[in-house]
Amino acid sequence: TASTTAEPAPAFTAGPAEGAPAWTPPPTQPTPPAEVATAPPLNPTNTPVISQTQGDLPELPPLPPQTVDAVAANVTGDSIPSHVSDPEISAAQTDLQTSSLPSNDMPPITPTKTVSAGAETQTQSSLFSATRLAVQSALDRGELSQALLLLSDWYGDPSLSPSEAAEVDRLLSQLAGSVIYSTEPRLAPPHMVQAGQRLEDIAKQYDVPWQLLAKINGITSADQLQPGQEIKVLRGPFSAMIDMSKKTMTLMLDRRYAGKFMLDIDSNITVEEGHWQVQQKLLTPGNATLPGASPTTLTEERSLMLSSTNGDGKVVVLRGTTSTNPLTEPAGRILRMKPSDAADVFDILSLGSKVVIRR
Repeated sequence: TASTTAEPAPAFTAGPAEGAPAWTPPPTQPTPPAEVATAPPLNPTNTPVISQTQGDLPELPPLPPQTVDAVAANVTGDSIPSHVSDPEISAAQTDLQTSSLPSNDMPPITPTKTVSAGAETQTQSSLFSATRLAVQSALDRGELSQALLLLSDWYGDPSLSPSEAAEVDRLLSQLAGSVIYSTEPRLAPPHMVQAGQRLEDIAKQYDVPWQLLAKINGITSADQLQPGQEIKVLRGPFSAMIDMSKKTMTLMLDRRYAGKFMLDIDSNITVEEGHWQVQQKLLTPGNATLPGASPTTLTEERSLMLSSTNGDGKVVVLRGTTSTNPLTEPAGRILRMKPSDAADVFDILSLGSKVVIRR
């Protein structure tokens, strides 16, 4: 039987419904001790299972580096999740400057209710053109967080043309990398570490996983924190939207776009639309169900169990494995993603993070 380690989660009292996983959520892990030993170096290919008695911080798989224009984005080689692309911010600025803008004789922007589809399309086009100008102005001033906020409202908007939608997606990816996942404190003032503070304590204060703060700040061991040290923090929690038809999972931080992942969804899957939340975050030995796997070669499968908020007891699991063992993966309730993406999502979403599933 595979052992699991789960972060603390709210009580789950609703009984399982038909189609729910035929397993019981594992026992929660107690709060780590105040004195934490030095964590071993990052080694994503050989991560041991974290026992309840260990004082080390769990090892973290490194995030791939992003190269961003130092002048336009004011960041230098920070690590970000793999879903964020790495074109330069300056290239996006050029796109905005050279893209076609409304002519001077275009009617003034009036966000009033229109009476025809054509008039509505024209109004939406005018609104987006105005947003593009505001985004460009924010980029010119170096206000990347404001540019990200303005542009996030247009993510997935059906009124955008294919070229406009591609432009929005491209720039949002770049801005999310610079604003959210770099070491630049663009959304909140840096946090000054107090004497005796642990990374877990700081993360709890800001309602984000400590693993995310560790990755953003390049912290590989608990004793790296020193009183008076400043670290970047984000005020969470993150939320997510799963689009079953597009097979995508989009993360948001407040109203700001925070990345997109592709999902591997079986055509016969039976997951209901509606509101869900992250109920459990599980770390499972990856070779536990693989016959012939060497016992000395341990990996970890990261998975998140989502529970429906309507009280029907239904659950769905997000995980980064291609295993199809029916004993561990109930048919029809699994949303799969690449293991590296699952690791990023695991470290970004918190227990209780809201997830909307739609078709």
